[in-house]
Amino acid sequence: MSNGNRDRNEEAKLVLNWWKKSLETFIIVCTFGGSITFSLIMLNIANPSRLNSENLATRARYDVEEVREFLAVGWVLFMCNLGICCLLSGLVYFQELDILGNWPDGRLWWGITWEWLLHICSFVITGLLIAAFAVLSMAVVAYVEPVGWAGLALTMLWGSIVVGCWIYQCFNIWSG
Repeated sequence: MSNGNRDRNEEAKLVLNWWKKSLETFIIVCTFGGSITFSLIMLNIANPSRLNSENLATRARYDVEEVREFLAVGWVLFMCNLGICCLLSGLVYFQELDILGNWPDGRLWWGITWEWLLHICSFVITGLLIAAFAVLSMAVVAYVEPVGWAGLALTMLWGSIVVGCWIYQCFNIWSG
């Protein structure tokens, strides 16, 4: 085996190992996030308008039904992400030999490579997770407005960093 092939094979092993561990983490976070969010949707949660009714200046921005809608959207995002992560996990495990043998230039459908497919999936699953946390931050706004806005700001900051890293990695893939 030539040195170049050995390097690509080692790179592929590192990438697959990273994906396996990352997908396990995403599945755990989505499972717990979805479970907690679902239980909150089903509970008789307090109406934020009643909690802050004494002072009109701090009146709640959203009512209980809007909070439930935020929670429901968060739950859907967690569940979509969970489904994608489970499918991707199966794909990575069952196609491991194909990925190792064809990394990084092996073509799949429509000429896309394994490297690009995994790169696009990383953006989608991270984006869905960030979106779920952003929507849940909006639900927190109804109860403790400064904390909800701070959570949303931090989530958007993290999302911006992820997009920047993803774009940077795109240039690395394109440049070879």
